[in-house]
Amino acid sequence: MVSLELQTTFFQSFNESLLKPLILELNSNVIGEYELDVNNATNLALNLLIAVKSDSKENAKKFYTLFQNRTPSRDSHWIYDNYVVFCIVLVVVKYNLNTSWISNVIDLSMSVSSAVDKKIRETFKNLIAGNYNSKNDYHQISVVYQHLSGDIQYSEEYINNLYSELWCTDFPFYEDDFLNVISLKAIEISFGMKSFLNDREKYILREFIPSFENRVNLFANILSWIIIVLLTSFVFYSLWKLNQIEHKFPDYIKGLFFLVGISGVGVMGIIGWKKGVSKMIKIVINKMFLYK
Repeated sequence: MVSLELQTTFFQSFNESLLKPLILELNSNVIGEYELDVNNATNLALNLLIAVKSDSKENAKKFYTLFQNRTPSRDSHWIYDNYVVFCIVLVVVKYNLNTSWISNVIDLSMSVSSAVDKKIRETFKNLIAGNYNSKNDYHQISVVYQHLSGDIQYSEEYINNLYSELWCTDFPFYEDDFLNVISLKAIEISFGMKSFLNDREKYILREFIPSFENRVNLFANILSWIIIVLLTSFVFYSLWKLNQIEHKFPDYIKGLFFLVGISGVGVMGIIGWKKGVSKMIKIVINKMFLYK
């Protein structure tokens, strides 16, 4: 499972990215506004996504035609952008448009893609072919496609397997941000499926998870203060004991103790560790309960 804190941090990493509006639109159930500047491939892909979410075939065909007017080559950066290609595939398959152009785009990018990107593109090709439940692709992409397009052919077995795999995997699930964004959306979709989410899972989602996080935070805060107090007490006790035998130390040792004290490693330095100790305790507890 992915904690809300990790999700928030992950999405904040896109704050300075041109992809931010597109990623937010992918993960939002609210329909956004069309971008007026369609010279940018990312903005054009965003408009395709909005057209699908608002079920506007006319706008979808208009923006897809703008893409088709481009002559892609291996030097076209946008053909390697999984977000952009996904939005194009979404429109083409949903509205049964000509697939030759987008198939050519996918083939162009395949030759210089990494193993992960090749598998993503194989998934896109499966969607174009109408194969929504292939065993050898990233099924989360198909789940999100089906959700957005309304062309529902969910396989409960595949979704359960996908969910189980992601549940037991630390976040981020992949090194590829596109797969992480799509996987988070696929998990959300899976939770919303009545056939998938039983009463116990609803309780876990709505009641247990927020309560668990609050209690872990409280416990970590209290325990970290206890640890800091014990360490501080130990330091004071050690200093007191050292003071009792101070006359036995040579001058350079006394000077060393003085430098350590003023460098922040002393009592104030220990108090400053509190936040880090609390975070470490939360990590340990979460790992104990397989909570990501």
